[in-house]
Amino acid sequence: VDLAAGSVSNETRLDLLGQPATINVVGRASVVPAQAGRGLRLRVMFTSFFLFIAGEKRLELPLALPNLFQGGALSGPVGYLDTCYLDEELRISTGDKGGLFILRRASQAATAEEAISGPTPSPQAQD
Repeated sequence: VDLAAGSVSNETRLDLLGQPATINVVGRASVVPAQAGRGLRLRVMFTSFFLFIAGEKRLELPLALPNLFQGGALSGPVGYLDTCYLDEELRISTGDKGGLFILRRASQAATAEEAISGPTPSPQAQD
């Protein structure tokens, strides 16, 4: 999450048919008041989906499309996170669909632009 830039990136790494794969979902983020005066809420609208297999971008899909019923404003999957614990290394949040998220800060935070360029290749052993 980069609040200054208003962006969010979610990266999931997995094994897909024996190949290392990464799914990146990026979007916009903003802080809004939570319901019932319970602090602040992170509102997220996801705008793009990327699939990388073995470090190669294989699929890119827009998730936010112009909504003709709202004057052409972008509309995409929207959700929120309410943070109930936060320190320098850990964030515990609940989501709008009831999920519990326990997140550890990455050693180097990636911006949304870095997220769509793909996963960082792991260093290869040298002889």
